[in-house]
Amino acid sequence: MKVLLMSHIQPPAIDGGSHIIAKLGEYFQSHGHQTKFLSSNCYLTDDFASTRQKSKILQNIDDPNSIRLSVITIFHRPFKFLSRFFPVFKVFAIGPIFSFYSSFRLLVTSYFFHPDIIIAGPLPTTIVIYAKLIQIITGSQLIIIPCFHENDPDFKNPLLLNILKHSVVGTLSDHEK
Repeated sequence: MKVLLMSHIQPPAIDGGSHIIAKLGEYFQSHGHQTKFLSSNCYLTDDFASTRQKSKILQNIDDPNSIRLSVITIFHRPFKFLSRFFPVFKVFAIGPIFSFYSSFRLLVTSYFFHPDIIIAGPLPTTIVIYAKLIQIITGSQLIIIPCFHENDPDFKNPLLLNILKHSVVGTLSDHEK
């Protein structure tokens, strides 16, 4: 089985959702499944909105199963402003926006890898939107691990809620479910 794992940052960064997705990848690899891990080239979610591109390249850059895509930071402030008036734009203000080349690479890699399952998260970031696009292109099963925080207003985003309605949602606890 081919599994495509997607997260906004790649461990060893400190992020619970990304860590869980990486552990799922290790599990699938240890059981003989073919996996690819797609993430940004940032250590922290703060790097997505930086005024200058930090591009902290992570460890194990030569790993053929791990693809790190460069992030454009210039759009985050305008999207943050737009999200005050149009909440649907908030997801673009808090998640990675990949460069044109990286977006193209993401689509081409996904198309030729043609995964059976896409596991993406944590929500709410643009990574889920990229995962939905790849699902449409490849016809793969999409599983989203939201890492839900019930007081987080970002989980009321209509775009993300629509994607969740049409995906399998994996949760880590009964409370989250």
